[in-house]
Amino acid sequence: MLQPVLVRAHPSGDDGLYELVVGARRYRASHLAKKSSIPARIVKLSDSEALELQIIENLHRADIHELDEAHGFQALRRQSPELYTMEVIATKIGKSPAYVAARLKLIDLTPTVQKAFYEGKLTVGHALEIARLQVPEQERAFAECFPHHNNPS
Repeated sequence: MLQPVLVRAHPSGDDGLYELVVGARRYRASHLAKKSSIPARIVKLSDSEALELQIIENLHRADIHELDEAHGFQALRRQSPELYTMEVIATKIGKSPAYVAARLKLIDLTPTVQKAFYEGKLTVGHALEIARLQVPEQERAFAECFPHHNNPS
């Protein structure tokens, strides 16, 4: 393992218990490799700081879906709206505020359209265009523009 996982004292306050903050994939890989221990760095973090680290680490994964990015940004904003503005989030992830705003707009997609997007029936460009519409129009646009993909099952 090239990089240690990050842990913090468990929020319950129980001595000797730690919460994994960053490195879940490395942790699972160590179990698969039957390792009895792995390098870990203990850090002191607030709930907000731990959430930020988790989201930012996940955003650096190559295979993250655009909606998962959006939900990560939304979680940061809900945690502390005055701290996590679009500009701050953009700076932390090395993207533009417009990029963050566009991802956040994807959350406005109806569940049907979100499901189709997750299933790869829509590109991010199509999803963003549909997200600009009001809820009733989203379903209609999806049905009309993608009739061969409009299968609710």
